Amino acid sequence: MNKQRKILTLITEISSREEISVQDLINAPVVQDMVADPELGRNQKTAKLRFYLKQRRYPAICKAEKEFEKNKMPETRIRYQSSPATSL
Repeated sequence: MNKQRKILTLITEISSREEISVQDLINAPVVQDMVADPELGRNQKTAKLRFYLKQRRYPAICKAEKEFEKNKMPETRIRYQSSPATSL
């Protein structure tokens, strides 16, 4: 239910900000293509739609997140290997 609420909130905020009707937003070809994609399951469609709406609602934040991911240092793994004990 929370995911549905988030989608509805994003849709109403985009509609208000861009001064378009909710119906026009929902009927946009890009949205309809996502919903009608037979290759995707319900969860994948929901995730893709939320991602699209988030990018459209918060373009600056999404751009900053992409830049951060692009410039992030690669994860390094340091492995410690003990050496055999030496006798004196």
